[in-house]
Amino acid sequence: MKFSLKTLAAAGCAALLALSSCGIKNQWEVNGVITNADNELLILEGMAPNGNWYTMDTLRLDAGGSYAFAEEAPTRPEIYRLTIGNSSAYFPIDSIDKVTVNASAPGIDRNYELSGSQQAEMMQNVNAMIAEQGANTDTLKRKISELLLTDPASITAYYIINKQLPGGAPLFNPANKQDLRIIGAVANAYTRERPGDPRTNYLTKLYISAQRAMRPPREIGGDIEASEVQYPDIVLLDENGKEAKLSETVGNGKPTIVNFTTYSAEFAPALNVLLNKIVEDTNGAVNVYQVGLDGDEFSWLKSASNLPWVTVYNSPKVGATYLMLYNVGTIPATFLIDRNGDLVARIDDLSQLEANVKKLL
Repeated sequence: MKFSLKTLAAAGCAALLALSSCGIKNQWEVNGVITNADNELLILEGMAPNGNWYTMDTLRLDAGGSYAFAEEAPTRPEIYRLTIGNSSAYFPIDSIDKVTVNASAPGIDRNYELSGSQQAEMMQNVNAMIAEQGANTDTLKRKISELLLTDPASITAYYIINKQLPGGAPLFNPANKQDLRIIGAVANAYTRERPGDPRTNYLTKLYISAQRAMRPPREIGGDIEASEVQYPDIVLLDENGKEAKLSETVGNGKPTIVNFTTYSAEFAPALNVLLNKIVEDTNGAVNVYQVGLDGDEFSWLKSASNLPWVTVYNSPKVGATYLMLYNVGTIPATFLIDRNGDLVARIDDLSQLEANVKKLL
């Protein structure tokens, strides 16, 4: 029996249809080489809607360091990351992009290069500018802003808005008027071009909250004076993985203690004893909304699950947004919101916290 080349090609296509659709693949790819990482576990991670990262695939690198991953194309542009240990290299994907990430271990977050797509190259340029400049100067900000505004509705623009500098400071600080204009430009672009993207809602809330918070909370010594400053809302996930808004806690008409803390710190047990005492002494007439800044979510969860008030987790993905809105430089940081929803005080001396709370009852 004779077979023509055309017949063989058709038969081969049919046999491979389920896997490759004869060369038409609805998937994206990332590949490259990671040096100095022999026998290291490389993890490909995606981001869940709640902001947590999850494992998509893994492989064990050999001495050559070559790797390749392929995944189904996302319904909207996304940020993914490659992780070795506690270090991650981030890259953008839009539809069926093929991106190359070359890196050097250890510390691939500081030693990686992107190529393969317009968005990847844009992200690479931003990372290179920050690495070269080494500080948040006006020149650096201007150059990055110009690059960002060439495509403000892109996934890379979103990445840049949430980018942190070495040391943890935000590249674009929502508490800075000039920076907020850039954040607003991105929020408007997302509203116009990506109305169904969940990031659009986040950017809009960030911009509006920062506008309202341009007047900082009033520092007090002894007496609390009424303030016209409304509090910036906080929307984070609680220990049950559910969204918990500060505004919902404040909305029950009781005064509210807003506390930024880290449960792993030495001061944490004594602080929580104090908060519990205040709640008990006031017969539950005061709310506590506590924001955990722990680096390890699992450790935070073990402590948060045992506390009788609202506990939420400020994940690395959220970054310093809420810290900037509340001007948190050190922890613990504690604020008071009265029963009318006004942010009336920042309490730096915790020995004065209970007395100041009782003045609001």
